[in-house]
Amino acid sequence: MDIRGLQLEIKKGIKQPLYMVIGEDLFLKNEAERLIKDFILSTESGEESNQEVYFGSNIDFEKCLDSLHTLPLFSSEKFIHIKEAEKLNQNHLEALYKFFNQMEPKGLTLLLSFSKADKRKKALKDLLKIATDVEVKTPYDSQLTSWVDYIAKLKGVNITAQAKAQLAFMVGPSLYEVAQSLDKLSEVFKDRKIDLAEVSEVVQKTRVQDIFQICDLIGYGKIPEALQQTEHSILNGQSPIGCLQLFFRHFRILEIILKNKNSRISAQDLAVKAGVPKFFLGNYQKQAQGWSLLKLSKVFKSLEAADISLKSTRLSVDSVFSAMMLEIYGVKAIKKGSRMTPSSLSQLF
Repeated sequence: MDIRGLQLEIKKGIKQPLYMVIGEDLFLKNEAERLIKDFILSTESGEESNQEVYFGSNIDFEKCLDSLHTLPLFSSEKFIHIKEAEKLNQNHLEALYKFFNQMEPKGLTLLLSFSKADKRKKALKDLLKIATDVEVKTPYDSQLTSWVDYIAKLKGVNITAQAKAQLAFMVGPSLYEVAQSLDKLSEVFKDRKIDLAEVSEVVQKTRVQDIFQICDLIGYGKIPEALQQTEHSILNGQSPIGCLQLFFRHFRILEIILKNKNSRISAQDLAVKAGVPKFFLGNYQKQAQGWSLLKLSKVFKSLEAADISLKSTRLSVDSVFSAMMLEIYGVKAIKKGSRMTPSSLSQLF
């Protein structure tokens, strides 16, 4: 189930002995953990004495297993949380499966938090059969504004609809970054209602804004400037994988615009479909004029190759991004019947 499914189950008052939260989005994972913990311990007065936290990277598993077998003391509920559960070994997972499969623990809840999980492994597959698993996936662009709304309400931040849309667009798919930006906005403007100007003033100063400028440069075919700014941004702490994710997102927007070029869809509907605020749509439409669907398909292959290289080779980040930018420039510049050669590409730099 997703986090919405978890909320509905909690609303019905259904408690489970074993939960597994799986996903890399830090905000959503923290929120799912909070919902489960608050639900399980909601009737307890001595919350701290009724919970234990372990980390898979340095767990004393025998102690944890003993605790699972021990009834809660002076309370009706015991809550045990194992973070970094992806670092538990096969024997640990098998022991947990054996415990929950053979026993019907009362007054006990175990929460396993995974950043990622290989569901093909037998021990994990077995656990998933008896657990309530919550997947916290990075939301789609079209869902971002509603998540900004959810987080703003959670934090008590008063923000206009247009400002929510702009914040979602500028910060991108990381809800953790969205939450941090809302914290910063509420700290700077305190009791004021936050509008477009406030979002632009605060969020524009973050590293993410640099990446959007880079995306625009690539979209317009200004590859040398884009490569230079990418190197600067990475040197200043931006994640290379994070850069690639935003590049993917940018070109997906161009793809959606091209696919709907000859349709009678309204500008508002097209903006919703592309997952961008309407006031940014014109810029994307201008960029899309310089591309074709075939060229974009080749760009996606270049981005995918760069993603694989970053994750599985020892090539430097500079080498990977330089090769990727050269490939994208070759795709952008090439005309029907012409050829790009290494020497013509090298003249760029």
